Amino acid sequence: MESVSGEIITFYSYKGGVGRSMALANIASLLARKQNNDEKILMVDWDLEAPGLHQFFHGRFLNPQNEQGDLPPEQLGLIDLFYEIKTRLEKKRPKSQVSDDIFSEIDIEKYITKVNLPSLFLMPAGRFDGGIYSTRVNEFDWEDFFNRFPSVITQFAQYLRKKFKYVLIDSRTGYTDISGICTSIMPEKLVTVFTPNRQSLLGIVELIRRATNYRKQSDDLHPLMIFPLPSRIENAENTLQKEWRFGNSDIGVDGYQKQLEIILMEVYGLSECNLTGYFDEYQLQYVPRYSYGEELAVLSERLEDRLSLARSYERFSEEIVGPSDPWETKVRVQDTTNGNVIIGSGNTINVTDGEYRRSKPSKRRIEPTGRASLNPTIIVAIIGLVGVILTALISSPMVERLLFPTPTPTATPTAASSINQMIAVLLANPLEGLNPLRVNFDASSSHIEFTDGSFTNCGDSKLCSFSFTIIKDNNPLGTIDNQSGNLSYRFSSQGQYIVTVNVCYGGASICADTSVTIGVR
Repeated sequence: MESVSGEIITFYSYKGGVGRSMALANIASLLARKQNNDEKILMVDWDLEAPGLHQFFHGRFLNPQNEQGDLPPEQLGLIDLFYEIKTRLEKKRPKSQVSDDIFSEIDIEKYITKVNLPSLFLMPAGRFDGGIYSTRVNEFDWEDFFNRFPSVITQFAQYLRKKFKYVLIDSRTGYTDISGICTSIMPEKLVTVFTPNRQSLLGIVELIRRATNYRKQSDDLHPLMIFPLPSRIENAENTLQKEWRFGNSDIGVDGYQKQLEIILMEVYGLSECNLTGYFDEYQLQYVPRYSYGEELAVLSERLEDRLSLARSYERFSEEIVGPSDPWETKVRVQDTTNGNVIIGSGNTINVTDGEYRRSKPSKRRIEPTGRASLNPTIIVAIIGLVGVILTALISSPMVERLLFPTPTPTATPTAASSINQMIAVLLANPLEGLNPLRVNFDASSSHIEFTDGSFTNCGDSKLCSFSFTIIKDNNPLGTIDNQSGNLSYRFSSQGQYIVTVNVCYGGASICADTSVTIGVR
């Protein structure tokens, strides 16, 4: 299988005590449990002045003999790694030339330790024995290091992406050299954890502005997406909860939703931004029990419990590793048949268990240069059409009947006895435009069926042909050619499938294609 680059996700908070490290530890544990054995998750404790990420895994570290215990105080970590990098670079001649493979010269494994959860690893802040940790941290000049070797941080990020599926960084608070590295240079995604108070909120708003401005001016081609995460929300204080989210001018509270909508419109060049659906879904409730010790909710609570903190972490973990942006409209449709879920954004659909949710494609997306560009999975010619149709569907009082009609049998026989749910108007025929492809799901048996609405307009005179290419986890499964415009296919296992529909007129003289991504969990 072709190597796939991993993702770096930084967790940042302007102030301490908001649950940032706890959120990272819980989400890392969730991600690790969902990966294959060869897909590794790395946590990095970059909060060097106040390290403590390792405490959430007290007694869960594995030594070379595969025995469980605490983190050995002599375990090397991040600050020790950068001292070695600095020493090696200073010995190179000329100093202005830094080798791209500097990290291949270093045994980075000695700076990482294994946790007793599948695929989960930690790079701690540094070794804590000998009483010299604080001295080493205070004496390392990050600004001088970056000025002398400006490409090393970027190379470090690239190295980690090649080694790990996900890298979760616990950043330093405030506006410091370290927080700048963690939020502006390293990640593709930035989770800003905050509590509903002025200090915390104003701090992350300014950090979002700084991080995105830096990325726009840099040569880094990776996008930087922001995911705000309200934390320690006390559900018993219903009035205060509404005032601090939506604002109350009588008491001088602007509301965090409004302030974050404004900053996201500013930094991403959006004409509009509505985070109502996003914040309806993603908040971390305050649970007094977790004020004591470093217990991991995802290891002690049932994920199926909708009111549990573990469930909140799980839902947010799905959001930050998915393709959607925070400002995309979220639509919830109650399923009354079998409790399956279809979660989608644009041309991407995930099939799992729970509730139905579908996302309207975002109008604009920002790349690192700061220029607005389109979601690469949506063809320019159909954006207006899909947006108009989705808006009409969502606003219609007959939305359920429009979104989930009784499926029409196709020419291709299927093994499924019936299609339980239908998602319509996800794709449009790239040549016809006016006749969308209809995507039918039988989620209970992982069965998918495409029906091209323009087939009736593709008679003998037009000589239309259809080709469906199916790829699973970057491995081609085959191409199916037919004249009917229909595809019936059953997913045999979990994974990410990409189905590309190629339509040709006039004996393949004019062709176009479009794709849909299906994640089966």
